[in-house]
Amino acid sequence: SADAHKDADDARRRVEQERTDALQTFGTTQTEIYERHNASLRELDEEHKAERNTVLQSVSQCREDQATRAAEAKNPAADPEIQHAFDLDNEAFREASTRVDSVRDGLEPLARKLRKAQETFNDDETMLNASREHLEKAQLALGDLIEAGNAGETTFIGFLRQHKPEWATNIGRLLPESILLRTDLSPMLSNGDDLYGVSLDLDSLESSRLASEESIQREIAHLRANVERRAAEVAADEKRLQASERQRQAAKVACDAHTVLLTQALAAKNTADQRVKTSRARLAASREAARRVAETALSEAKSKLDQARLTLNTVEARHTTARNELDARQRAEMQQFTTTHRDFMSQIATRLAELTTALNTR
Repeated sequence: SADAHKDADDARRRVEQERTDALQTFGTTQTEIYERHNASLRELDEEHKAERNTVLQSVSQCREDQATRAAEAKNPAADPEIQHAFDLDNEAFREASTRVDSVRDGLEPLARKLRKAQETFNDDETMLNASREHLEKAQLALGDLIEAGNAGETTFIGFLRQHKPEWATNIGRLLPESILLRTDLSPMLSNGDDLYGVSLDLDSLESSRLASEESIQREIAHLRANVERRAAEVAADEKRLQASERQRQAAKVACDAHTVLLTQALAAKNTADQRVKTSRARLAASREAARRVAETALSEAKSKLDQARLTLNTVEARHTTARNELDARQRAEMQQFTTTHRDFMSQIATRLAELTTALNTR
């Protein structure tokens, strides 16, 4: 009947509406599931980000601390007071070394001056000795001449003066003064003017300076003048030597005084060297102690960094696990919802097919 057909048609429309509502509900619910899942992921990521940033800051701090400790272990710093003491001792040693160099440089000119003064003194002393030798020879020559002039009868010249008045024109021209002054010749007179049977032309020979009192006095005056000249030279050389001695002594005093300064400077440098060696040993010991402390701290910093990295890995793993769990729950929920929706839509399709068949047969 028409009413039955109308009822069946109304029923079909209601089922179709249910299908439409079910499809809309499926889309809305699916969107809600995705949005809820994404919100959970964002919340999880935010929580992870905050935790991760905290752990990363810890890792960064541990890395910086390790680098600092590594630098300290590589170049350990000594105790500041010990370092300051070493710097002072080292500076004192440098100053002492500079002082030694300066004094040594100042000594060389003084040493050269002393050598030059010594050379001058030696030259003047040699000159004085030569002058004294010349004076002595002049004095001996004068004495010999005075002695010859005063020779007595016991000498050969005394015999000649007494027995051969003209001796100076003959025999006196042949014999040296040393023979004329001898007293051991036992002279005797003989006939003839020749000498052992040999006649000589004696006019070409000079007469002896002892031939007469006038020649003797003249020669004595000459020799005395020579002695006076030599004596004056000796006096001048002695005066020059005294001046050279004063210069040499002054140079020696200056050189000795500077040598004392150099000795003192070397002693001060040696003392400073010993002090800086002691300070250097203390500095090395302080640095070694600092190195051991730094290595211990470096080991601790490495352990802290390893722990921080392990914590970071744990946080990352926990976050990954949490995300995987959320994804799994979301997939399970979607699968269950999809299955329920699919079953419901299958039922709707069956009902629509039945209602359609019923409408077609009426």
